[in-house]
Amino acid sequence: MTIKLQEIFSSIQGEGMRVGEPSTFIRFTGCNLKCLDCDTKYSWKTEGTEMSIDFIVKEVKEKHYTNAFVITGGEPMLQQEALAQLVYALKDAFPNSNITIESNGSIRVDKDLPVFWSFSPKFESSTTCSHLADYKAAMKHNLEITKDRQIKLLMEVFRGSSSFTKLVSDINKNDYSDVDVVVQPLIEFGEDVDGLELDKMKKLYKSVLNKISEINGLTCKSIRFVGQLHKVFKVE
Repeated sequence: MTIKLQEIFSSIQGEGMRVGEPSTFIRFTGCNLKCLDCDTKYSWKTEGTEMSIDFIVKEVKEKHYTNAFVITGGEPMLQQEALAQLVYALKDAFPNSNITIESNGSIRVDKDLPVFWSFSPKFESSTTCSHLADYKAAMKHNLEITKDRQIKLLMEVFRGSSSFTKLVSDINKNDYSDVDVVVQPLIEFGEDVDGLELDKMKKLYKSVLNKISEINGLTCKSIRFVGQLHKVFKVE
């Protein structure tokens, strides 16, 4: 079976609960949402490069090996059958590795996999998500069927307290009661990152401290506020 990929590269995981982990990124091509705040719009291309799963595993062994793999996109779930086969092939080749799948959560997971799922709901930032109820139903299903997962949310910190209020509302109206939530300040590649990411982190923390009493009432298992490390250090 072949997979349409955009690229394979090694870097540092800059987001979520595994931030700072040296990882090999396997980027699938194509996306079903095309969100306005996407920082990898080049991965929306549908053609990609056709690669066999055996070739991908060989490529990783020869050039990019780390003990952690991040399967990202685009949207990897558009190729769900091939995605599952790739996960098991990587597990066979690297038994002690850990694998993260990054997904927008809009496509229903058929079967849980031996991976860490990183779902990033984009309910309001997509230009093509016209069936919001279907999206939320898929996200609810995915959180029910998967065991090891996190939710990543972006916060536009320069909008002040209204942005934090929106964040609280988004969490509380969705069922994240047994899910770890990671909140990150929104920053796009192409912005002047020098100092900007740190400035956004300061604004994020100030927003949290000003509303600290509201944190305990959030309907999620846990919540963390972190920056996007790869953008601070300007790595891919």
